[in-house]
Amino acid sequence: MIKKRFGNLQVTGIREFALSEKKEVKRALEMVAQEYQISDNPQDYVVGVVKAVQIDYPNDNGDNMPWEEVVKIKSNLGLMAYQTFILKPHFIEHVSDDPKKAKGCILDAHLVDSEGNTIGSKDEDKEMYVEVVLAVDKRKDPLNPIVWVPFEINPSFKIGDRVLAVGEEGEFLGDFEVVDIKNFTAEKTKVIGIKATNEVCDKISSIKILDEENFLKYSNNISNMSDDVIVCRCERVSLGEIRKWIRKGVRDLNQLKALTRLGMGACGSKTCGQLIYSVLRSEGVDFKEVRDLTKRPLFVEVEFQSFCVSGDDDKKKADNFSNF
Repeated sequence: MIKKRFGNLQVTGIREFALSEKKEVKRALEMVAQEYQISDNPQDYVVGVVKAVQIDYPNDNGDNMPWEEVVKIKSNLGLMAYQTFILKPHFIEHVSDDPKKAKGCILDAHLVDSEGNTIGSKDEDKEMYVEVVLAVDKRKDPLNPIVWVPFEINPSFKIGDRVLAVGEEGEFLGDFEVVDIKNFTAEKTKVIGIKATNEVCDKISSIKILDEENFLKYSNNISNMSDDVIVCRCERVSLGEIRKWIRKGVRDLNQLKALTRLGMGACGSKTCGQLIYSVLRSEGVDFKEVRDLTKRPLFVEVEFQSFCVSGDDDKKKADNFSNF
């Protein structure tokens, strides 16, 4: 019955799902993905067989699961006790206080002897186990956490490629694998998932397309760049337009903003607000002459009716978004 529900998994050691299994496995994962905060995509998993419980033998905590309890029928479910392991969450180091901390789930369970042979009745001459087929979400690796960062343009890379991560000050933190790319059309946002390390995961704020050597080469060579280069992507303000006003004597960045729309986009000048200083330096401007941009908080347009609707309407509206 179990194998009919979740596919005939012939598992030896740890491996990824075969193509023929993915449809059945996906059905199982979809049942629990939201509750456990794990992926519903079989490609995100490795699967292996684990002897989860030795029957009639106490574990490290002194707990003992006798054969009679293992095969006892749960009348409300119509399953034997060991079969209720199926779709239960999998945790590391017994951190099981919150289902969302699960690292995967159990896809199948059966009774075996010490040699892995399926058994249907108690055999006191052999060691007996509850063996489970365990699927582990690779994205929830405690040593290599996934960091999600926004990306404002269409990525030139794909899943499996490596990208350069940087911190808040633009410092290079290393190159990491892209494990997912999500395009949330409701929020008009793209986010990139990269597999980082514990040492730097909290420091990553963005990714760069250029490596450090080329980044320094380009940032120190702005004077030779074409006027067609875009400095403000939100408002499509070119380097040539900015140069024109700087050469006319504009040193107040708020005035430059009013003239060109530099920094007036949805990102709140978080990119061009830094680039403009490199442009000023390339034009030989003394920063003592420059008046900085007035910092304004980021905002999202909100319909007035959002402040008046009932709780039910709020929930309905939230369902239109990705809830990432």
